Amino acid sequence: MLLVMFITLFYVAYETQFNTPVVEENSPVLQKVVLVINDDTNGDILLTVSNSTEKSTTKNSPQVMRFSGEQGFLRGTLRALARDRRMRNLTSEAPFELALFKDGRLSIIDTLTGKGIDLEAFGPDNVAVFAKILAESAQN
Repeated sequence: MLLVMFITLFYVAYETQFNTPVVEENSPVLQKVVLVINDDTNGDILLTVSNSTEKSTTKNSPQVMRFSGEQGFLRGTLRALARDRRMRNLTSEAPFELALFKDGRLSIIDTLTGKGIDLEAFGPDNVAVFAKILAESAQN
């Protein structure tokens, strides 16, 4: 009986870790903004939002958004991305990208590491924080 349990455990571990095909979904981007993140002296989060990585023009001038108070999910997400950069000894000045994909995914992507966080995994209330950033940037 013990032998059957070990064989089953080994089989499940092998199938889930080594034999599962990696599926990469490439969905087109519907909207993308570039975010530069700064902390204000009073603890507020300042996001400089622009619609492209190109130089600013009068048509595409960056917008600064201020987030005051706790902002738990926003602050936690940005800290996780900043911590990854610090661990790799990368600059904190480089922008992030916030992208909405055709399949409904909303992701924040580190432009230096290429790593991203798919935000919909954290529930609709938390996604709404970042969706608001996209919506407000589209209005300008």
